[in-house]
Amino acid sequence: MAYAAGLGTFGINNMLISQEGCCGRYNSIVADIPVEPGHHLEEENCLYKSRGICRKCVDNCFSGALTVEGFDREKCFAACEKNLAVYGVDVCGKCDTNIPCAFTTPGRKENVQEN
Repeated sequence: MAYAAGLGTFGINNMLISQEGCCGRYNSIVADIPVEPGHHLEEENCLYKSRGICRKCVDNCFSGALTVEGFDREKCFAACEKNLAVYGVDVCGKCDTNIPCAFTTPGRKENVQEN
């Protein structure tokens, strides 16, 4: 719903990257009220998708589930099941730790710093 409302674009990490980054959660409320539809963003927020640089989320994925070619949900789920057995929680989130899009939109031209 957040994507449909034009709040961001999906990175190669499968997370919606908004103006506030990808570290967060969205909730949806479906209602029967007249609302002006949002517009999809035309500019890509993911540095890898927009410029072929970064891929820090891929490097962070210890299970090999996330690659630039795609995402293997079964590998990710297997890693989450291991976390459940050891830590009591079935989440990981390592792919989104300490990455440029965590708290901002680095893919936007005004936010990119060329090295």
